[in-house]
Amino acid sequence: HNTVVLQVALSFGGDPNYEQHTPRQFPLEQAAKKGYSPNVSFLLLNGARVDKYHMKDPSRRTALYSAVEITKELGRFGHSGYLQVISRLVQAGASTDQVTVKGVSVLNPRRRKITAALRGEY
Repeated sequence: HNTVVLQVALSFGGDPNYEQHTPRQFPLEQAAKKGYSPNVSFLLLNGARVDKYHMKDPSRRTALYSAVEITKELGRFGHSGYLQVISRLVQAGASTDQVTVKGVSVLNPRRRKITAALRGEY
């Protein structure tokens, strides 16, 4: 989760939108899944596409989807980093239109913290 490693990789021509095949992930999604807000910010500042999704994913899940999904799974535990990630992705222009997890919209009023993060409040 070290931003310095990302800096080195990108300085040597690394692609912030590179899609790994096993597991199917790209750097922004990986940082979002781990709740690493500084890495998310760094990648976005260096050209990571905020709404990138895997070409073979019919659901078109983005880094925002991944961060929301994990935040919901964690419940009240470990929210802080993930809420910051969600907020940063939204501030960078991530689409919230299709953010449903297991068929339930994350804009459910019972999810106050996630909804606030989706408004960019963290």
